[in-house]
Amino acid sequence: MRFVVILVCAMLLTGLTVWRFGNRSQASAAMGGSPGGASGGGRPGGAPGGAPGGAPGGRGAPTVGIAVASPGEIETVVDTVGSLESPNKALIAPKFTGRIESISVREGDAVTAGQVLVKIDPSELDGEVAQRQSAVAEARARLAQAQLGQNPAAVSVSSQIQLQKSSVAVAESDFLQVQANQAAVIASGEQAVNQADAKLKGAEADVQSALAQQSRDQANLLSSESKLRRAESLYKDGFVSLQSVENSRTELEVAKATIRVSESTVNARRQEVNSSRAQLEAARQQLKIIKRKAQADLTSAKAKLAQAKASLTSANANQSQTSAYKENLSALRSSVQSAEGQLRQSMARRRESELRSPISGIVTSRNSDPGSLASPGSAVLTVQSTDWLFVRASIPIDQSQSVKVGLASKVTIDALPGEEFQGSITNLTQAADNESRQLGLLIRLDNAARKLSPGMFGHVSIVTKSVRASVTVPREAIRSSREGQTVAVVDKELKVSIKPVKLGNQSAKLAEILEGVQAGDQVVILSYDQLREGQSVKLAGGGGKPKK
Repeated sequence: MRFVVILVCAMLLTGLTVWRFGNRSQASAAMGGSPGGASGGGRPGGAPGGAPGGAPGGRGAPTVGIAVASPGEIETVVDTVGSLESPNKALIAPKFTGRIESISVREGDAVTAGQVLVKIDPSELDGEVAQRQSAVAEARARLAQAQLGQNPAAVSVSSQIQLQKSSVAVAESDFLQVQANQAAVIASGEQAVNQADAKLKGAEADVQSALAQQSRDQANLLSSESKLRRAESLYKDGFVSLQSVENSRTELEVAKATIRVSESTVNARRQEVNSSRAQLEAARQQLKIIKRKAQADLTSAKAKLAQAKASLTSANANQSQTSAYKENLSALRSSVQSAEGQLRQSMARRRESELRSPISGIVTSRNSDPGSLASPGSAVLTVQSTDWLFVRASIPIDQSQSVKVGLASKVTIDALPGEEFQGSITNLTQAADNESRQLGLLIRLDNAARKLSPGMFGHVSIVTKSVRASVTVPREAIRSSREGQTVAVVDKELKVSIKPVKLGNQSAKLAEILEGVQAGDQVVILSYDQLREGQSVKLAGGGGKPKK
């Protein structure tokens, strides 16, 4: 992001320099020589031997660019920047640790809700299901055998002992398996915590980098302000042209725009830090849950082993008593239910070896490949819906009264130059950020053409007010002097009249004229010399008379 900002600023400065140099060369050729010739001894910007602005002394009429004063719309616009986000984002991750067998999609592929995206190797789960099925069959066999004898005396003590020994063996096997799984699950959770911690450190480094860039941009702003003050001072003394002052102002505006972009970048980096911290905390909480569950599973396995051993002890006791026989049947029925529950659990885990997309959308990231180990909490794929997207942006709190939910917004995307997207504000936070003192907002953009993607950076213009003005001129036509604002009007004889004007509403491009200029007047928007009342001019482009 920082590289894009620097590149845009460099392109703007280069374009201004080339434009200025080319137009100065054209103006010099049209006037038959460079300003301020040696023979005339004139001041900078004046004709040789004459007064500034093309007085008699060898120079012809200056060349100017003109525009027509006309009715227009004066729009009050709030500008900001933001990033595109999907309204629905699904992280596809397994519920257990396993080797990835296959992944059927890659970044950019479209998926539908319920589609199988990832398959985890089910061999270990198949073995677990088979083991549980065997345990169910064994428990049912023990129960059936115990029920055959209607009389407790008919139950063979030795058979009961053998059956309970088998139960002890199964419980010991389950206990050993739980112990083995516990270490793997905890290691996976600790890995997720380490990854989240590394991501947080990277985000904090990005914040420091963005702050450093902001400091450099602030230094550039101070330099531009100093340069403008110096140019204005020299202009008042007549040593530089008004164009030099305008160029310094342009440089200052570029520096201010760069500062705003830097501030936006710092805010975005801080948001990434907050997000990374939240992810780290979530990973830590998940690790705690994993450890608690692993401990609970281990305790449960120990309890089952103890229960099996107790059943074996009971089998070794006298089984001839009716009460003991009934208790034994109850325990056997419980064993059957427990085995069936464990089987259902294993079959559910087996079905979860196929990871399905919960939403329809586009795969935006793929973090693993077949053969690698997948673990809970670590996303293999990320799926985001892209039928429409949000632009997440922010505005200063002092502009919150003019920005409302439902206002139309124009969005331009850096990655799609020349295109403009229409949207409207759907959400506006009611509390400002404590650090930036800005309010967050969301703008909905339709994406039927699939041109927009999450993560794109865009510029947002929110029209908060629109006024129909009877007379407007480009802002370039307005000149400021000690007497106030003026506009140079060119009549049909190509003579200049300097008109004092009274300004009304203004936008980035237009200014409303309340007094001094009428609709249809030809006004000067570009001149390389200071124009005087009654001075003759030529039109840029070789034109003759201005339009009437």
